[in-house]
This record gives sequence, structure tokens and C-alpha cells, in this order.
Amino acid sequence: MKKTKDANKKAKKTARKAKGTKLTALGLFSGGLDSIVSAKMMKEMGFDVRLLCFTSPFSNRQKELSNSQLKELAGQKGLGLDLEFMPKELDFLDILRHAKHGYGAGMNPCVDCRVYTFKKAKDYAKRIGAAFIFTGEVLGERPLSQTGQALEIIERESGLQGKIVRPLSGKILPSTEAEEKGWLKRNQLFGVSGRGRQTQMQLAQKWHLRYPSPAGGCMLAENHYGLRLKDLFDHKRVAGVSWEDIAPLAVGRHFRKYDIKMVVGRRETENEQLKKLKGKDDIILECEEGIMGPVTLLQYSGGSAKAIDLAARLTAYFSDARKEGLRKVRVNYWKEGDKGKVKKSRPSGQMIVPAGINMKNEMKKGLVWIGQN
Repeated sequence: MKKTKDANKKAKKTARKAKGTKLTALGLFSGGLDSIVSAKMMKEMGFDVRLLCFTSPFSNRQKELSNSQLKELAGQKGLGLDLEFMPKELDFLDILRHAKHGYGAGMNPCVDCRVYTFKKAKDYAKRIGAAFIFTGEVLGERPLSQTGQALEIIERESGLQGKIVRPLSGKILPSTEAEEKGWLKRNQLFGVSGRGRQTQMQLAQKWHLRYPSPAGGCMLAENHYGLRLKDLFDHKRVAGVSWEDIAPLAVGRHFRKYDIKMVVGRRETENEQLKKLKGKDDIILECEEGIMGPVTLLQYSGGSAKAIDLAARLTAYFSDARKEGLRKVRVNYWKEGDKGKVKKSRPSGQMIVPAGINMKNEMKKGLVWIGQN
């Protein structure tokens, strides 16, 4: 660690311009161990470190950190950095549908996603006057986007060839513009590779930095979610897809019969979510008061009686009606109402439907359970 300490002292001199002002380095921040340690390394070298985090509706909020938690990690004692957020925009959806470099286990276009974020980061770096971009990426840590070949493709296609510093693996990667211009030295970088975290944990302990447990949080990598997204793209033009269409994909059980799309809640929290996610032309269904059961969101149906009947039967099927010995159930439905403001006391209509349906027969007739989970 003594060599690292000496190198950092030298770095604080090389990271300054002739007039004595610090060079700005923009770091892509995820809140994980690697990005926290990398940010600290660059700060110790004497750079004016700025952090940028990309947000996405495809983040699994049950696994990933909230924006406030990310800000807290960036600003923690020993690091003390501000964090800016940049959302992925609708143009990202076209990349999802036409991934040049393919997908992982689900619909996760990891390489194309990195190209997209680096292009956005390049524009942001220019706006704030950053000399270069750095990340916490480790060579070989992720099989799709952190191989040597993938890193080369990402740099080339984002227009940042030789301009991305990866301090944890920099010693075993090709030299960067930052090295060639003398802003930092190769002996200040580490040669970490693979999935081991020993070096990073030692550095975090040395600097008394907090970091979260590792957890994958991209829903695009989950097979059932990928199937739902593909179904959406197959039935709606990408140009017409909005974030409002994307949001329900993470909630409930998803069914389709031709042009009829239904989302059935699995628990109370999902029922409340579906009510809030109701679009202007969507229909909400729920069993009559006194019967525990799901909320169903009926989408893109045009409000046809056939669509409402099918959604009502699914609502009844997943309710407790059969457990209570009921053969038929009254299901209420609401056509009107703002998001989250469905009025239980004033349904648009009611249907009396069987408490049970033969799911196998329904599937033979064209009902599809999308990404069954």
C-alpha cells in the first residue's frame, strides 16, 4: 500500500493544470463497491471528481438502491461527492428491440446498453468540462460487457476509444489518453481482473468506506420480464411505446389473448400498484366486496364485452371464491377514473362469472400466460 500512497502524492501534482486548477474527471456511479472505490481512487489522485448515475425503469427496485441511498453512498464520510442522475430516454427502447450485439439470458443488451450510456456520458462530460470519464469496471467481471473485446467495442462505438479510465483494471488494459497526457501514471492503477473482490474490499477498509452487498438489479436479464417486453414490442409499434406501457411489466401475472392484454395482481401491494398504473383507456376489475382476490388491469381492449368477460373470469379464478365454496362471483369493473383514483362504490358495471375456469382449455383457445411466474 506504500507504493500506492506515494503514487497518489505524485498524482495530485499531475492532475492539475498549469494554473493550479484541478482536472475534472466524470465517474459513472452505480453505488456498488467497484464504483465507490474507483471514485475514491480518482479523488486521492487529486482530480475534481463528478459522479453521474443513469436511472432506468428496468431497475428492480427490490434489489437496487434508491436515489437517496445512492446519494448517501456518494456523499459518505471519506468520499464526500455529489451525485447527478440521468434517466434513460425513450430512444433506449429502439436499442432494446434491435440490439446490435445481442442479448443475455433475457432481453438485456448489455454491450449496446453500455454504448448508449457512454454516448450520453460523453455529451455530459463535455458540458461540465470533464477531461475524461472513468468507471468501476473490472476486466472479466461480467461475461457480456466486461471482456476485453466488449470493452474495446464499447469504447469504439461510443466515440471514446482510449478515453475511458478504469482504475481498478487499468494496469492490464491498453493505455489511455489520460496516461499519455501525463494526467495519471500507470503505476497508480491496479490490475484487478475476474469476479474476485479482495482488492476492492481491502481498499474500502483502508479508506473506511461503506458499500452495499452485491445484487443484480436489471429486470431485462430476467427471462419472464424479457418475454413480457418482447410481447409488448410484438403487439405495439416501438415508436408508440411509452414508459407508461413499460411500468406494468414488472407487476403481477401477465396474460394475452390476441389483442386482449391483462395483468392480474398477486398480492395487495401489486393490487394497489395496478390501480395507480391504470391508463386513460384501461379497465380495472375486482371481485365484489367480501371476497379476497386480485385487481386486474385490462389494457388495449377498447372496452369490448368479450375482453371484459375474459378479464372478469381470470379475476374470479385467482380469487378466494373457490376456497369459500362459491360457484359464481360478481366482478365489478371501472372504465373511467384517473390513475390511483378508482372508486369502489361506483363501478362502471358488473359481471357474474364462474368462480373457476379450465385454464388448459383457455390456453388451447389462445390464452397465453406470458413469462409465467
